[in-house]
Amino acid sequence: MTDRTEYVYKAANDEEYLRLEQRLDDRHELVDGMLFLMAGGTVRHNRIAGMLYAKLLEATGDGECEAFIENVKLRLLDGAFYYPDVMVVCDSSDRDPRYRTRPCFVAEVLSGSTAPIDRGEKLLNYRTISSLQTYVLLAQNTIRAEVYSKLPDGAWRYEVLEGDAMLEIPCAGLSLPVSSLYKGVL
Repeated sequence: MTDRTEYVYKAANDEEYLRLEQRLDDRHELVDGMLFLMAGGTVRHNRIAGMLYAKLLEATGDGECEAFIENVKLRLLDGAFYYPDVMVVCDSSDRDPRYRTRPCFVAEVLSGSTAPIDRGEKLLNYRTISSLQTYVLLAQNTIRAEVYSKLPDGAWRYEVLEGDAMLEIPCAGLSLPVSSLYKGVL
């Protein structure tokens, strides 16, 4: 259950949501049957997400994995839909043209209004995705990544990486200094 308080519409089902998203100009996330308008981003937010996406795009190349940024929906088993800032999908059977369901990596760039949702609701919901290996939260005002990594026994490890600490994204075969995501930003 979500702790968001303001929603713009209650959808009858997933298909109604998908039809609405095709017609509307703004993006909305669907949680517990309610549509929530996505907040506008900042230049800093866009640059950090874009830098990560560019590095993932280069790392995944023409391989089985695909990197996505901001406008591709992620559908959860419970019917929730989110727009992660960045995600990687390495499952060749996950090819619906409207959304993806089995990412191995998801990242969100934090803002004052989204941080509680990214650290709470999304963290809880994303961790239910069996294919997810790594969930990363990137700060906007400092060089910092909060990393949740799934361990072999299914438990999750939390760590904070700052400065030139190395961020590992195993499913994409990528290892990079956190600071490399902030070039030209901070």
